[in-house]
Parts: sequence; C-alpha cells; structure tokens
Amino acid sequence: MSEDPVVVSLERLDIPPGSEVTGWFSVPSREGLPPEEVTLALRFRTRGKGDEDIENVQTVTYTDLVPGQASDFRFQVPMSPRSYEGVNIKIHWEVSVTALWPKTGGWLGKSPQVEGVTEFSVGLIEVPPETVVE
Repeated sequence: MSEDPVVVSLERLDIPPGSEVTGWFSVPSREGLPPEEVTLALRFRTRGKGDEDIENVQTVTYTDLVPGQASDFRFQVPMSPRSYEGVNIKIHWEVSVTALWPKTGGWLGKSPQVEGVTEFSVGLIEVPPETVVE
C-alpha cells in the first residue's frame, strides 16, 4: 500500500524578481493521524562543483492543518539572487513543505517525516553556449 504524497502546486513557474509566488499545498494523514507540524519554506538551492547549499528565505509553520485539505500560500520573492543556469554553478528556487507526524507503534528516534518540493525560476539567467570557456 502506498501512502499519499505531500503535494505542492504553484500558480506560475516563472516568477519576476520582487513579485509573489503563490500556490497551494496538501499534506496527507499517516496511519490515520494528522501531522504534528508542517513547515512551508521559500528557499533557494545552489548546485555546482562543490557542496550543495540551501538557504531558507521565508518559513511558515503550521500545527493545525487538516490532512488532505488544500492550503493556500503566498510568499514575497526577493529581487535576488536570480535563477541561474551556469556551467559551474546553478541557482534554483523552490517552495518546500516538510511534514512531521507523531511517533506511533513505539518508534524510537525521530517522528516520520515527508517532504514535497516544487522548483520555479526567478528572472532566469542562462549562459549562452558560445560564451562558455573551458
């Protein structure tokens, strides 16, 4: 039996810098229980030849969501950094939803956790192939 996923849906995937990213998310129940805590985050991720970094720009925490019910959200996107598709580094924006459920069945350790992520671009800057120097 598969469990329902955490769902994140955005109204647009190409967001101008300084504007709003809007959408909705939904979190299922687990073993009939609602999540204890759900964190919604606007963040950007840098990827390249080195380490991958994630920086949360804004977060909102919920403790009373109804499982399976869509919840709307709205974040103000900063002017920078812009999405970037370079050769050595990439900057991607995303909205993530992380849900934590109560411990059940005598579990030891962390509560069950599930994450849903949807990427979008903010003023995408792409490096034209002819400008790449090796």
